[in-house]
Amino acid sequence: MRHTALALALGGVFVSAAHADPLPQFVGDTIVVTATRFPQTLAGQATSTTVITRQQIDDSPQATLPDILAQQAGIGMRDLYGNNVAASTVDMRGFGVTGGQNTLVLLDGRQLNDIDLSTIDWSALPLSSIERIEIVRGGSSVLHGAGAVAGVINIITRSPLDMPDQAAGKVQFGSFGTREAQINGNLSGETMGLRLAADHAHSDGWRDNNESTQKALNGDMRWAHELGELVFKFSGSSQDTQLPGPRTVEPDMGIDQLAANPKGASTPLDWARRKGYQAGLSNRLTLGGNELILDLDYRNKRQQSYFDYGGGFSDYRDIDLDMWRFSPRIRLPFDAGGIAHSLIVGVDVQWWDYALDTSNTEANIGTPINRVSADQKSTGLYARDEMKLSEATRLTLGGRYEWFDLSANDRFNPAAPGGGFGNGAAPGSQDETQYAWELGLHHRLNPQHAVFARMARSFRFATV
Repeated sequence: MRHTALALALGGVFVSAAHADPLPQFVGDTIVVTATRFPQTLAGQATSTTVITRQQIDDSPQATLPDILAQQAGIGMRDLYGNNVAASTVDMRGFGVTGGQNTLVLLDGRQLNDIDLSTIDWSALPLSSIERIEIVRGGSSVLHGAGAVAGVINIITRSPLDMPDQAAGKVQFGSFGTREAQINGNLSGETMGLRLAADHAHSDGWRDNNESTQKALNGDMRWAHELGELVFKFSGSSQDTQLPGPRTVEPDMGIDQLAANPKGASTPLDWARRKGYQAGLSNRLTLGGNELILDLDYRNKRQQSYFDYGGGFSDYRDIDLDMWRFSPRIRLPFDAGGIAHSLIVGVDVQWWDYALDTSNTEANIGTPINRVSADQKSTGLYARDEMKLSEATRLTLGGRYEWFDLSANDRFNPAAPGGGFGNGAAPGSQDETQYAWELGLHHRLNPQHAVFARMARSFRFATV
């Protein structure tokens, strides 16, 4: 099943001028990567874009990235278990329970959303490693593909080449056994740099069966060469959380667990674990007046969970997910008909390999009840042109065409321990195409004020 959405963002009414006077140049404007997938100043973009700077992150009393995002207009956050936002969902523009499937979260332009409806691994993103956060509201599928219906959140990490040699650490303690230790270091020369950051956080939680432990390690290596910059990034993280379950309130039945025992656990035996690794190589080249970026990324996630439903019924799951992505793109500036153009052309090739084993207990996973495998591939071609009609007015026009292929199989073993109450699904496949387009107009009225209008069509594909 596919879902499409038409997003319309109006920032004001376009006002034309036959002879616009030259406007002053802006100095020190924040560079934005999200909107075009190339470095570009914030001024002049026909999108609703917000930038959270490093200084704002330092000044914020919030301790986690989802909490910082939730302070922004139009963004909601649901912390499902209270385990230091270990399983929280960020939702832009009010999509509710499907917010995680319609809000695309990126790390330096690389997708963090998975195809199995799981939440973002926020523990892999320590605040000390973040340079800024860029938020683009509205459909952005032309440049970013499926899942960007509500918008895009791009988390930009700090470059070791822009920082002095240093090392820093921080230790925090709080109530309910909360403790966190962070350490980071930076080493840079004229053309090479290395940055490492590690984080360990633990909390017993306010409720019973609410303990959580999170660990993360991030690395960033960069080499500035005569044509541009080569970047290698790697990270690993783990989460171990206990799940207390809901507190039931049913006045008609005289049940009020929230008032009787707010700290109690409805599911004292439930838990979840997750480990993830990712690595990315990016080569950014300047060839004459053109810019070329070649991105190659790999990500792996291993996740286990156990849910005890009582009465002898329980569910244990072991998930293994691999993702490869190759994203070459080029920006070609040129003049035609007296109009300056900035044309972006790119390809996104993505492959997912998903494996799920289920059983009634962890000890029996060697003989699974269900063994599910899924293979998903997508290829997207896109182009976006930004035209400078005058010193004050810019017009953007873009389109994307994407091929999607998904095949899945479920092998059911009724003889496995607990298999007598199970079932399987027939194998299936899905092969389809989708498209996206956008049209935007930006006009600067004066150095302080601008108006823009934008229409866009976005899409998302079914998940596993």
